[in-house]
Amino acid sequence: MINNDIIFLRLKNATKIELTEISKILKLKENDYQNINKISEEYRSVAGHSVLNIFRDKNELPYKQIIIDVADKLHNGFGWTHYKLDDYHREDEIEKKIWVDLEYRIEKVKESWDNLSDKEKREKENKLKNDLNKEGYSQTAINSFITLLASGTSGIAVASPIALSIFYSGFFASISASIFGVSLATLISSGIIISSIVALPFGIAIAGTPAYRKTIPITILMIKIAKRIEEEKNMENL
Repeated sequence: MINNDIIFLRLKNATKIELTEISKILKLKENDYQNINKISEEYRSVAGHSVLNIFRDKNELPYKQIIIDVADKLHNGFGWTHYKLDDYHREDEIEKKIWVDLEYRIEKVKESWDNLSDKEKREKENKLKNDLNKEGYSQTAINSFITLLASGTSGIAVASPIALSIFYSGFFASISASIFGVSLATLISSGIIISSIVALPFGIAIAGTPAYRKTIPITILMIKIAKRIEEEKNMENL
């Protein structure tokens, strides 16, 4: 199973920097940063339901189930996606859906950000930085997030996975209305943020649910690894 497992294959092809970034999100000990088996176990653990984890092998949770959960979480609008573990949809198809939703959300936020005056942007930026700092985000993630507000999808390549995942946090859902000066319902319907009902578990721990604050940024990084590998293959074929 391990030889054909997508998570193991991605981790084996990850760079040292990518493995370190994932390990830091998982809060692993530094001597485990290059331990692929440990990273796989911890990723599946935080992505799974804690009760079900008791009955699973540490490397048993399928990557497809993880990305279905993430796709449901990031789905634009209300409700869940139509993906199921035993359906015909491949993992790369679900990953594409996640990435498209990510790009759409960031562009919508950028459009609203661009409508603010320079003075409003400075005021909102200062408030965002203070609030994100209180939420425990690193200065690197905060700076990356602020840059994304101005650059849109063109900034995805250099943005940290944690900065990208902030767009889907319960925290961002709770402050978006005050940032953009419109109603929460308008923001949800336009796709800028997800429903607060769906967003809530990201910021507030609910017994047994996946740890989305770790699962989402790691999954985004897993997708970025696949994109990097594909780009490198294309360059070799030129």
